[in-house]
Amino acid sequence: MSGGQRRRVLVAQGLAQGADLLPLDEPAGALDRSAREAIARVLDEVTGEGVTVVQATHDLAAARRAGHCLLLDGGRVVAAGPPSEVVGEVGRGRAGRLPER
Repeated sequence: MSGGQRRRVLVAQGLAQGADLLPLDEPAGALDRSAREAIARVLDEVTGEGVTVVQATHDLAAARRAGHCLLLDGGRVVAAGPPSEVVGEVGRGRAGRLPER
């Protein structure tokens, strides 16, 4: 099983549990564009249904879709708030360079 297939299976397992909280670590990492978009649609849908999704990501597009962001640098929170404010911290040099997708 490829890394991308494994990530999709892990997201599906989390969703199948029907929990109110879905913690994810880089759920779209190693996926092609169409698979990333499919994961994003599913996560948008479940958050619309009241599921809280907490995800660690380096994907700025995913961060921009969040309801709230924490920006970490060296394990410390350096910014917190709406994505429109926090993702801008990356552009100001806080936490290095994150890949734009």
